[in-house]
Amino acid sequence: MIPKDFSFESMNIKLDTGDISCQASANGTISIETDTGDITVSEVSAADMKLASDTGRMEISNIALTQNFDISEKTGKITLENVSCKKFTSSEDTGSLTMMNVIASEKFNLKSDTGDIAFNGCDAETIYAKTTTGDVNGTLLSEKIFITETDTGNVDVPKTITGGRCEIITDTGDISIKIQ
Repeated sequence: MIPKDFSFESMNIKLDTGDISCQASANGTISIETDTGDITVSEVSAADMKLASDTGRMEISNIALTQNFDISEKTGKITLENVSCKKFTSSEDTGSLTMMNVIASEKFNLKSDTGDIAFNGCDAETIYAKTTTGDVNGTLLSEKIFITETDTGNVDVPKTITGGRCEIITDTGDISIKIQ
């Protein structure tokens, strides 16, 4: 555990097996990587954040970034709550991505091979979400121009004509988005 009493210029943490819990902030980049283990980050501010895990769960809350947030997860569940950044990128092989009150001033770029993507009171200027097998659902804070594609699922999105581009693609899965 890295307590909130600490502050760094930047952090680069790598671990093979084990859990990582971080509450310390940094002026620059926070980079955390583990092969097998959970990552918990809360009450943190930084310029950029990069998180990577092969097998494990990620629980991220109360994060303020001035730049970009990148997550790479092979197998596991990702939960984000109260996050602000410029661009948010997430790449998953197997697992789910749950986002609550995640705001990006520019873009969400979300990709999942097998797993659901869920928004709850989230927003970005433009949104790209793609999953091979999984549903994309939830609520956004502002109107978007929706471009959707699914091979074997149902689509239920608002018929809005203003806002940024929101492209959602799934091969096998439903798409259901509402505006709060």
